[in-house]
Amino acid sequence: MKIFLVRQTSHYTHPLMGYGVGIIATILHDAGHEVKVVDNNSVYRRYSDDQLLSQIRDFNPDVLGHGITMPSAIHHYRLSAMIREEFPDLPQIAGGLHLKGAYEEVLRHDIDIACVREGENLILPLVEHIASAKQRGVPLTQGLEAIDGLAYFGSDGKIVHPQKFPILDDLDDVPIVNYDLFNFEDFKKHGNEPAIFPLVSQRGCPYKCTFCSDAFQRGDKRMATAQWMFDNVKDMHERYGAFYVAITDNNFALKKKRVVEFCNLMISSGLNKKMRFSIQTKIESPMDDDTLALLKKAGLKLVGFGLERLDDYSQGMIQKKCSFDRIEKVLTSVKNADIEMSINMLIGFPFDSMETLREEKRLFDLMQQYTKQINCSILQPIPGTAYYDDYPRAIEWYLNPKYDQVYRAHFAVVKEGYMEALADLNFFEHDDSVVEEFKSVYGHFNDVAYGRYFPNKTLFVRLALGIDKFFGNLSRQIFRISPDLEFAIFRRLRAVRYYVATKLYGRRVLVLGRVNSDPDRITSDSQSDKDQIMGTENNVLVNSQPNMADSFASKAMH
Repeated sequence: MKIFLVRQTSHYTHPLMGYGVGIIATILHDAGHEVKVVDNNSVYRRYSDDQLLSQIRDFNPDVLGHGITMPSAIHHYRLSAMIREEFPDLPQIAGGLHLKGAYEEVLRHDIDIACVREGENLILPLVEHIASAKQRGVPLTQGLEAIDGLAYFGSDGKIVHPQKFPILDDLDDVPIVNYDLFNFEDFKKHGNEPAIFPLVSQRGCPYKCTFCSDAFQRGDKRMATAQWMFDNVKDMHERYGAFYVAITDNNFALKKKRVVEFCNLMISSGLNKKMRFSIQTKIESPMDDDTLALLKKAGLKLVGFGLERLDDYSQGMIQKKCSFDRIEKVLTSVKNADIEMSINMLIGFPFDSMETLREEKRLFDLMQQYTKQINCSILQPIPGTAYYDDYPRAIEWYLNPKYDQVYRAHFAVVKEGYMEALADLNFFEHDDSVVEEFKSVYGHFNDVAYGRYFPNKTLFVRLALGIDKFFGNLSRQIFRISPDLEFAIFRRLRAVRYYVATKLYGRRVLVLGRVNSDPDRITSDSQSDKDQIMGTENNVLVNSQPNMADSFASKAMH
């Protein structure tokens, strides 16, 4: 069968190729199906709905698949309606993170079948079922109850809810993603672009943080082997020229043995001299000095910690407790190991007040002795969590066209200005003073982070940062007059900003070290590392991950 998979724009500030869509595409391709993936998240090129329809028309698929996330839902729903109008008999299926808690919403937007959770074990039976139904001339959903994990409208017009969910127990069975199936050329122009694809080697979460959709996952932690991780990283380097990969597991360091095995594979292969990688992990995970030294030698560039809150009261409210002493101990060890780190901070909860916000600001300011990369975010309520389901103002907030206009604006890229719009949505009906405090705290840590990759700010760097902020402020002013006018004026500037920043600094910052002064001077772990990496002219970086936050262009400017 011919299968067209689309991943609509999420307006991320970084170009991110879809890992989940890539897995499904690879499984289908390896089974003999003809697959085309259009990932509409490139900074360089965004396809209009009419352009996507034209590609669908030319490919003439038997099945149309959507990979839906919460930020992209509004765009998928608009496209699915257009597809239904032009191709009324074309089956539309959907999967993705958003369906965990919002599959009923998805089905109300012209989607025939929703794959509610993991799709590896159900995608081939589903496609075979669709082919058989077409051949026999019977309704698409007839007999569909034989496949677990699916939601759809039954013959009585009511939603059939999945009762069981097929789970992939051995993550080593996940195929290495074939990005040749993607519109890869839209993501790479000069070869210094940072992180275009992530690597995920863990699933499930034993923790119960109140704001996280991982509560939907099975409670145990499933992990692929170190060899599987290494094989994926090696393939990214050899096939796509990657020199940096973001490993986006939410607790990479949970099992020390696996970490050690992966590091030894990187070192013994010599790949540690050609690539760098980033990780995320819990502050409670084993992070002793020997492990950190080994990670550094293996090529670790950045470790991200999801602290979220530091005050005891707030930690208890979000069910994410950790002692301040433990936090300081781990961050000190990471700093002493000369590994860069980022810290996540999350505000905007229903329980927040002027007092909690000021206390969190005071405590997170203490973290500046370890890193300037304090990623402050405002809570985005996720379907299926109490912060979404229990608050009417949060329902389908991401389908608000006005918020989507903010997300696409240029000032949303410069210092992530879209977060302030989240505060204005005021999901939990805070007093105006608290809403303004959200913005104040968020703005404070954005100012701290802005320009962090340029510790020695030469005249050239100061000029570049000044120009960047000028256009960000101008974008905001024009947006207040007309969002459409702002988009028409600045839509190309995002690509230019990203191109210039990554062309000048992409490889230097993410692989060799921070920028010292001008584009011709770089810092490396060693001169031999510099010679090795710079001598590999075909090294091409390809991707990062949404939780590690902004595009390199944003990171460079931040």
